[in-house]
Amino acid sequence: MRNANLPSVSLLWDRYDYKPLTGELIIKRTGKPISPHKRLRNHYYTFVWRSAGKRFDYATTVGRFVMTWLTGDWPTKQVDHINRDTGDNRFCNLRLVTSRENAMNRAFFKGGVTQLPSGNWRARIRHDGKQHSLGAYSTKEEAMAVYSKATQEFQGS
Repeated sequence: MRNANLPSVSLLWDRYDYKPLTGELIIKRTGKPISPHKRLRNHYYTFVWRSAGKRFDYATTVGRFVMTWLTGDWPTKQVDHINRDTGDNRFCNLRLVTSRENAMNRAFFKGGVTQLPSGNWRARIRHDGKQHSLGAYSTKEEAMAVYSKATQEFQGS
């Protein structure tokens, strides 16, 4: 059942065009691309429409907006940017994923490799709510390689 606060997809198709090479949604009335709220990290866009004399606002990420325009239905999963660039909304860069799959597409080394007071580098990974030590290494590159391999192994499980 469709949420009453979501705009209809036919309304989106009436108001916007999509450029597949750039991933932009173009406002038909002005011929300009939509401009997301750039101060927000996830590039949110607020769509405003009227129905039965009432004003409705719906804020969502531009990626989710584009996915809706392309597929003809509001996504039930999260929309992930494969290359992690939230400004790149080409269809080939978007995919529907679970929250867990989306979290696994974060930058590999964020929090996974840290430098110890001794100067060595420690690699750790969190999986299923548990922290796993991957060892200490003399160079950052070694620790990053071990962490990257562990990340790929855990993604497969």
